[in-house]
Parts: sequence; C-alpha cells; structure tokens
Amino acid sequence: MVMTERRLQEAEEALGMELMGFIEDAVGQILEHEDEGGFLTWVRNEAPRRLPGLFADLPNEQAARAITFELGRDIWNKIPLPGAGFRTRAIPRPDRNEPCPCDSGQKFKRCCGAMAGVGRLDLPFEAEDGWTLVLAQTPELEIAQLSADRRIPRALIPGIAERLIDYDDAEAAQALLEPLFVEPEHLDERDAPALDVLFEVYDELGLQETKEREIERLEAALRPALRLALWEALAKSYTSQGDAGRAWEMAQRIRRLDPDSPVLGWVEVILLLGENRLPEASDRAKAALETHRRHPGLSDEALSWLEEAAADPAGTRRRLLLDDLQGSVERFQQLLAPLAQRPAPPYPVALEPEAPAGRLVLPDVLSEVEEGWVDAAFAFEGEGGGELPGDEDDEDDEDDEDEWDGEEDEDLEEGGEEGGLEEGEEEEGEEEEEEEEEGGWEDDADGGWEEDDEEDWDDEDDHDAAAQVWHPGAAHRWLTYLEEHPQAFDSLGVIADLLIRVADLLPRDPSLKEELYDPLVRRGVALLDASLAGSPEVTLPADLDENLAALEILEASASLTDEPVPEVEPLERLLRLDPLDHLGVSRALGTAYLWRNEPLKTLDLAARFAADDEPFLPFAKVIALKQLDRPEEALATLDAAVETHPQIAAAIAASSPRVPDALLELWQVDDALWQELAKRVDGLG
Repeated sequence: MVMTERRLQEAEEALGMELMGFIEDAVGQILEHEDEGGFLTWVRNEAPRRLPGLFADLPNEQAARAITFELGRDIWNKIPLPGAGFRTRAIPRPDRNEPCPCDSGQKFKRCCGAMAGVGRLDLPFEAEDGWTLVLAQTPELEIAQLSADRRIPRALIPGIAERLIDYDDAEAAQALLEPLFVEPEHLDERDAPALDVLFEVYDELGLQETKEREIERLEAALRPALRLALWEALAKSYTSQGDAGRAWEMAQRIRRLDPDSPVLGWVEVILLLGENRLPEASDRAKAALETHRRHPGLSDEALSWLEEAAADPAGTRRRLLLDDLQGSVERFQQLLAPLAQRPAPPYPVALEPEAPAGRLVLPDVLSEVEEGWVDAAFAFEGEGGGELPGDEDDEDDEDDEDEWDGEEDEDLEEGGEEGGLEEGEEEEGEEEEEEEEEGGWEDDADGGWEEDDEEDWDDEDDHDAAAQVWHPGAAHRWLTYLEEHPQAFDSLGVIADLLIRVADLLPRDPSLKEELYDPLVRRGVALLDASLAGSPEVTLPADLDENLAALEILEASASLTDEPVPEVEPLERLLRLDPLDHLGVSRALGTAYLWRNEPLKTLDLAARFAADDEPFLPFAKVIALKQLDRPEEALATLDAAVETHPQIAAAIAASSPRVPDALLELWQVDDALWQELAKRVDGLG
C-alpha cells in the first residue's frame, strides 16, 4: 500500500513537471514571436504530444481542441510582452456566434464553446508565474529599471521575487526588490511582504554586509507600522539562518510594540523547538492560537502548523528540522527496526606474511551486493558508480576532522566574526599571502596538517550535504536497494558508507544519532566481533584497505555516549588492532585517559607516537604532567608543543571549534596553564 501511494505521488509529480516544462517552452515561444495566432497553433500541435497525461482521458478530438485553446489562452493572457511595454495583450473569449479559434470552421458555440465543462482548465499558473518566466530571461539592469519605473505591479513583486529565488535566480530577485526600497519613507503596510523576501535574497546570496547596511537604513527611515514589519521579517530571517540570539532580540522588540503580532507566536515556537524546549514550545503555540482567536491574523498554513506544534511538539520539531528529507529518513528508520535481531555473519580473516597482521576478506555472497550498492548509492552524483569506504585514498578520508592545513584558523582573525569572513574573504587570502612571504610561523612545514583537509572543514559549512543524499529524488534509488537487499546490512563497507550519510543529518537533528547512527555502529561492531571470534590475537592494520571500514566503525563506537569524552575501551581495542595508529586515535585516547585521571597512560602514548605524527598529543601531555604535579616539565613541554605546532596552540587559545571539546575543556579549567598558553601564543607574532 505504501509503495502504491508513493508511485501515485511520483506520477502526479511527473505530470506537474511535464506541465511546467511545457509552460516554460510556451513562454519562450511567446517572447520569441509575440504572435498570438502562431502561438495558439504551436500549442495545438505540441500540447497533445508533450502532455499525454492531460489528454489521455478526453472523450474526443473536439475536447482536445477545446483544451488546447484554453491552455494556450490562459498562458498567453498572463505574459507581459516586452513589445507591448511589458503589458499583457489578452486573447478574449470568443462570443458564441464567432468563428471558433481552433480553425474548425464552426461557430464557437457549436465547437469548443460546447465543451465548456471539459475545456476549462484549473491551470497552476498565476500572474506572478508569468512575470517570473519573463524576468528570468531579462537582464538584471532592465529588471531594476522596470521596477524603478513601476512597470511591474507593486502587489506582485514579493511573489515574483520568491519565484525567482526558487528558479535559482536570486540576483534577478535582488534587482527587482531593491528599487522598491530606494525611498523607504514612502512605503506602507502593503510593502511588508517585500521586506520578507528582500532579506531572504540577501541570505540566499550571502550578502551579510549589504543586509546589515540595509537594516540600519530602513530602521531609521521606515514608518512605525512598517518598522514592526521589518522586525518581523528580520525575526524570520535570523531564525532561518540559525541566529537564535538575534531572532530572540527581534521577538522581544516585536512583543514590546505589538504583543498580538501574528508573526511573534510562531517565531518564538520555532526558536523554542530549535532549542529543544518542547513543553515551552507547546505552551507558546497554544498561547499563539488563543491570540489568533482574539485577533485573527494567521494564515491557514501558519494556523495549522501551530496546532500541530501545540499537540505534538516533538514531531513538529522533527518536521521543522528535516523538512522535505523526513520521508527518506522515515523509510530508513523502518529498515533499521529489525537490525538488532539480524544474525551477524562473520568475515573470513586472512593472515598476512607478517602475522599476526590480517585482513578481512569480503565474503563472496556480499561481492555482488556491494557492487549493486555502489551503483544505487552513487548514481545520483552523475558518475554512475563510486567507491565504498576503505577503497579510497587516505587523503580523502572524511573522518580526519581534527586536522586542517597550515592556514591560520579564521577564528583567530583580529576583529573577525565567528564563522569567518563573508564578503572580505579576499582580504584574508591577501593577509595570508603576505604572512607567507614574510616567513611567519603560519608556513611551518611541520605543523602536522594535511593540505586537503581544508576542503573537509569547508564542507562542514555546507548545509546541503544532507539534502544532496537524503532528498527524495536522490534517496529513492539507494533506499529502494536497501529495501530489496537487506543483506546489504551484512557489509561493513555499506554500513560505513551509511554512517557517513547519517552523520550529514545530525547537524539538522542531533536526536537522530540515537535513532539512526548508533544502531548502525552496533551492527558494524557485531560483524567485527563475529569475524574476530576465532582469531582473538590478530591485528587489522588500517593501511590494508579491506580493514579500514571495520576500524572506522569501531572508532565511531567510542562516541556512542552523549559525553564529549569518548569511551576508552573501544579506542584501546582499536589501537591493539591497528598498532601503528593509522587513524590517529591516540589523540582521543590520550585525552580520554586524562578525564579518567590516568595521566601516566597519556604519557605512555605520547612517548609511543611522535609529536610530528599526532599534533594534539603533545598538548594532552602538558595536561598530564600538570596532573602529576610536575609543573616545570609541563611548561617545558608546552614550549616545545607551541614551537612545533603553533597553529594548534593558537586554536586552543582561541577556543576554536576545531579543537576536540574534551581536550579544550581540560585547558580551559586550568587557569594558570591557560594563561601560560596565552602568553606563548601572543609571542608568536
């Protein structure tokens, strides 16, 4: 039943896509010729061929002619023609005794007019849609001039701008909107919707400095009633951008000026849901609904959403965070439900010549399964195939999240905002180039950072990572494969790849860790346990590709708790299996020992692994010596660590999010040592 409903929905979506594609081509025909007669002929010839789903159930050819006339007329009448000064030139509906426009030779009343019940279309195409398709093919300077000359209906501008954003043409939307605000003192409440879209455009284009300048200008010039609309628009903007602090500030301003504002309630509910304050969110939604009953002002959509939030804040939060990804996530959850009861078939272990080193051998029964998974999981990326975790080079390892290259951490820029520069990124590059020429400490070749890791860190800011994989259009293929091949959950490679996909979701909804991530980790560990049951002394070096997926899963198992400090036992086991520490777990293990008051074990690790290979470990060693009440050795070790790894020292001093939380907290709670670190970082110049 679920599959049937899904296919029906896909068929409806396909018809909608066909219709919109046809309308876009039809508008192209209109703009190229601006000839209504020729256009109606084109529709009459093309529509039955291009839109078979629309014409399939019509009773006869006369009904098809009536449909094509109404379709063509409805599209033409909504298109502003450049040759007519961007005005429409409507095709009127014929009188009953006029010749039928379908060229049948009959009177309209005896031809298409007689099919009125069939020929009338409820076309999902509004005046805003017509303007959008025209402006999408118009240069931005001309759009701005049309807007400034008031040639575009003022009431339509917000809807047109929203559609241009949807068409991935935010620049055209900006050109359309900004002339409206040249003289903000002349605006009134009718222009409030345009404020919403203006800030959406700035957010879409990343024009934060422009946005801030416009906010300052508008706050000073707008009339009081529209100033409230400005704050409401900013509350929405800051909420959508995840800036909860400024969103709350706007909400407080709105509350002081208009406590019955229809925007206020749902903004506060969204913010409370985002902070996972579910009971408060439910209560606030109920209060907003009560306000609406006294002072109606909510749209039907907002009213329905608040009702859902009041009744089911947890479900509403999930829908809010996942948006259109929720359907894919729920399908995946159903796949994981029986996983705990599924048997864990072992991998064979082949011993290497230098025993006890071994490699996990993919069972023959899983070879075809993994090949099918690669085709299903990576086809949407446009290559028609891909590689499972463990098949790629180490330099592309997505788990090396604690490293970055030798460039200075953007958190350390003086006066810079958290999250890096927006429009001034070129200045940062110029500063770094100058520093490199001067031979400063930033170009230390032994900093311990991999050059390619900068891209990994940049990807963390790409919130579309989850959308690219979990969007229904991309996820359907690989989810269907898992539904049809449950034995894929017997593959360590598939599980490791799924962990990466689930990890992309966690920034949106951290509660999915317990629901999706942890069951996958436990499944992978169960497969590893079964594989090693008969070979307890074997090692599995991570430089053997066949072992990498299993070891990465084991590393993930150290973080199954909600604590910032990983569990020691999985990391110790991982180090036994991979004695040369190709995955760099000694950094986390050395810190975890400190939290368990076992500093001697941290010192043993630091002695075992060279500082050049593991740059965080020397800073854990400093803390270990301090815990052992050996302050002079601690300071000497700190001097050496700062000299060898100045970027990491500066990152710790700046409380950079790139420093593991567990290590950073140990430094922050020791005031004396923190001051010593700060002095040495200040001396780096």
